[in-house]
Amino acid sequence: MITTNSVEFERQLIGCILKDPTHIKCREILDSISVEDFSDYERAGIFAALKKMSEAKKNIDPMLVDEYLISIGLQYSGLIILFEMIKEVFSCANRANYASKLKGESKKRDLIKILNGALI
Repeated sequence: MITTNSVEFERQLIGCILKDPTHIKCREILDSISVEDFSDYERAGIFAALKKMSEAKKNIDPMLVDEYLISIGLQYSGLIILFEMIKEVFSCANRANYASKLKGESKKRDLIKILNGALI
C-alpha cells in the first residue's frame, strides 16, 4: 500500500536535495535514508544516484543527475521530473521532517507486508 503522503514526502525530499545539495542536512539525510525506503522504482533510482554522486563528491544539479542516470541506464521519466520535483518544494527548511515522514511511511509499508504474510 502506497499512500499519497509517501509519494509527496519522497518528491519533496528529492526536490530539496536537488535544490540545495550542499546544505549540511542533505548529507545527514542521504546517510539516514535508504533506497528501500522509497515506494517507487523511479524515485528510488533518482535517490540512489543523488547518494552515489554525493559520496563521490560530484556536483549535483538536475542536468548532471540526468546525465548520471542515463549513464547507468536507469529508465525514468527524464529531466522534466527532476525540475518538477524542485518546483514542487514547499520549503527546504522542512527537509529533515520530510526524511522522518518518509522513513515512517517506509516502516508502515514493511509492517503491512509482515502482517499480510502472517495472514496467508
